[in-house]
Amino acid sequence: MKILLKILILFLLTEITLKLVKLDSLEFYKLQKNYHKLDSEYFVDLEENASEFVRHFDKTYTMKFSTNEKGFRASRKIDNSKNQILCIGDSVAMGFGVDDEFTFCKKLDHFKDRNGSDYQSLNLSVDAYGPTQIHLKLKKHIKELNPKLIYYFPSRGDDIDEEKFFEKMSLNEKDLILGYNKKRFIFEIQFQLSKYSYTFLAFKIFQENLVYRFNETFIWNYQKFVKFLDCRNNSSLECKELQLSSYSFKNEFFVPPKKDKNAAPTFQKEICTKEPKYFDLPDSVISSTKKIIELAKENKAKIVFVLAPVDFETAYCSQRDLYYFSYSYHHSMMKFLDKEKIEFVDLNKFTKSMLDDNNNYNVRPYYIIGDGHYTEKGNEWVYQILRHKTAEILPLEK
Repeated sequence: MKILLKILILFLLTEITLKLVKLDSLEFYKLQKNYHKLDSEYFVDLEENASEFVRHFDKTYTMKFSTNEKGFRASRKIDNSKNQILCIGDSVAMGFGVDDEFTFCKKLDHFKDRNGSDYQSLNLSVDAYGPTQIHLKLKKHIKELNPKLIYYFPSRGDDIDEEKFFEKMSLNEKDLILGYNKKRFIFEIQFQLSKYSYTFLAFKIFQENLVYRFNETFIWNYQKFVKFLDCRNNSSLECKELQLSSYSFKNEFFVPPKKDKNAAPTFQKEICTKEPKYFDLPDSVISSTKKIIELAKENKAKIVFVLAPVDFETAYCSQRDLYYFSYSYHHSMMKFLDKEKIEFVDLNKFTKSMLDDNNNYNVRPYYIIGDGHYTEKGNEWVYQILRHKTAEILPLEK
């Protein structure tokens, strides 16, 4: 009993101390937890009427983040007397990393079509969403809205998000706890504890970072080194790509000096390929994507898929009329959409308009360093492309 009492006192003292001290790194994650909530159908959603100011602990960016009465980011109160443009996807479509007013979906608000009709834009996106979660959220809200156009942003991590989602949804009797899948049960407990407890959140971040940093510093570099040695006399495509990366002990284990944050990135030309790569989309991705398309049709809304490059390398190669391997998911999605006769916008075709202040090709100012999300300049770039596309589409033919 005394031991439990001591543990409780220690916990309370730690909780109070962390809450008062407000460590930058801990506060960064805590504020993000504040505007998220659990959802019984698709696990995570955004809180209604949230308002937070998030500052990255490395001072990489700040973000004013708010939601409306339905938990839609950077969106006005819903007005169904207006025709609406919906944006839905993961953190890229949500506009993570910039203030509300700079997100490209918010910029579409008050769009006027050629007849002068004014549209309301609503952003239903939530970070780390896969197609099944997007379908479920869209299904939950679409009947109570007045959408005419839906911009859906597939993500290159959709296959991973789908796998994690269905792992939590599985009802394998061996893994059930109180009627829940074990992974879902643990996830929900961790989510609630880290949302309301500084101590638990600090422990969780410490544990995750400890594992990641150990792997990054030792395990992954050792594995890469061993593979590099094994590949010296191997001509397979995988080994060829590894050899072109020119392994360097110094580069792998020592932090390089910082560069000008807006300096154009430089890569070996071999990272780009002349032909795009494809792979088979998982069945769950195809199934959920078809459901999203069907849901839009049932509600007489035009759906357009927006395929976005979310890393320096993809945009860098695209500016040179070449391809980067991480865009293979999007290329595979394009084949599927062509087959289904679904309209899409490939933002990767517009990267030559990514210029710096000196009018030179430079993708750096368009991405948050070390993050992959779009900066204010990047969001403006997406907005300008979508604004022209929206003007082509709206109003819909009767």
